[in-house]
Amino acid sequence: MKKLKLILFGASLFMLASCGSKAPEETETTTSAPTAVEQVEETEDSEKINDTEASETADPADIDAVIAKIEDLRNKAIESGAKDFAPGILDELDETFDSIKKRAANGEDVTADLTRLSMLYEALSSYSKACTLKNKIDDMELAQLDQKDYDDGLLYLNQCDELFEEEELSAVKLQDAAAKAYASLNSVYFVAFKKLAKDARAAAFEAKRDADSVKAAISQKERYNEAAETFKKGDTSYAMQNPERACDLYIEAGELFDELYEVVSEKRAAAQAAIDAAKSKVLESEQAALQADKDLPITDENLAGIEDEDAVLLEEDEYDDPEAAEADIAETFEEEVINTVVDYLEAE
Repeated sequence: MKKLKLILFGASLFMLASCGSKAPEETETTTSAPTAVEQVEETEDSEKINDTEASETADPADIDAVIAKIEDLRNKAIESGAKDFAPGILDELDETFDSIKKRAANGEDVTADLTRLSMLYEALSSYSKACTLKNKIDDMELAQLDQKDYDDGLLYLNQCDELFEEEELSAVKLQDAAAKAYASLNSVYFVAFKKLAKDARAAAFEAKRDADSVKAAISQKERYNEAAETFKKGDTSYAMQNPERACDLYIEAGELFDELYEVVSEKRAAAQAAIDAAKSKVLESEQAALQADKDLPITDENLAGIEDEDAVLLEEDEYDDPEAAEADIAETFEEEVINTVVDYLEAE
């Protein structure tokens, strides 16, 4: 028995020593950074807490305002193409919206449900706009101009499609994926149209140069000025970070300059033909006059109706300088200058 007591006493000391050795580990305060999933869960939990706090003091008038705002978000989603790209999801959201409005009319608190629904409609709008951009990029074969952002955009669109298949659609995750999809594909579209706009500007400038070569600024002044103003509007749009609009304006200006060149060239050709015909007649007249001089020479005496050799018969005409009439447009423009203009406008 004494031996057993000693054994039990030794075991007790061993257990106490073992517990004491683990104490420092239990009191350590070092924590690891939360994962992306944990952050999303924390965000969702905080939204639920905030929604619960807000619902305690929700005012019917405020609910009506929120419903009106969601109606606007729904309309924007439809305008963005939701009926074409996600008709099933849109129908589900509409059904949920109708149910929420009925519950709100019965006095039930629907604040949290409205918050989630607004996020879903907004996400659906971003998703639809991203799909629209993808189709444009594919049709115009622009992906190679910014392949990385294009691939990222497809990745985020696929994430949205996968979320649509989930039993409980996460508003936070869908909003994040849809926003990233739109941002990536919009970057592709922007980069591509910057290049297209530059090419269109170069072509329009060549057309202007052709128009200047036939002095279109003089003979077709009004039309020429219209083309020049359109060209300058293209520069303004480019500076305002709207390369797609700039591209359209450059193309329009180039077509106007081309038209001027053709019209003036035709008129100049007709005028030249008339000049050549007149020269031919003058030559014939000179030859007839020479023959007349041989047949009946004129004496040195003044004849009635014949003016002195140095007499001024007509007032001297004044003509506009063709080069001065040409529009002052630079052949190229620097990105640094454009960025300076943009920075200034943003600061204003």
